[in-house]
Amino acid sequence: MLKSITMKPEEIVLRPEALISPAMIIGGVAMLGLIVWAVAILYLGYKEASRLQGGSGKTVASFIIGLILAEAVSKLLIIGLFRAGI
Repeated sequence: MLKSITMKPEEIVLRPEALISPAMIIGGVAMLGLIVWAVAILYLGYKEASRLQGGSGKTVASFIIGLILAEAVSKLLIIGLFRAGI
């Protein structure tokens, strides 16, 4: 992994034909489906744990805000660990 971080831009080989391969398309669609499923399961768990009425604007808004905040905090922590050299 360290080699990929320290590579020079001229050493990177781009292969655009790999982006439109059937395996890449199938994998992308599968990953998108898994992400949607995971967020749906997270929402159902949040709705149950918070005991807010399902489908109300307050439930959806608080879930989205919490999800965005969790993503932002995790990225900041990852950047902090990377800079600390851990």
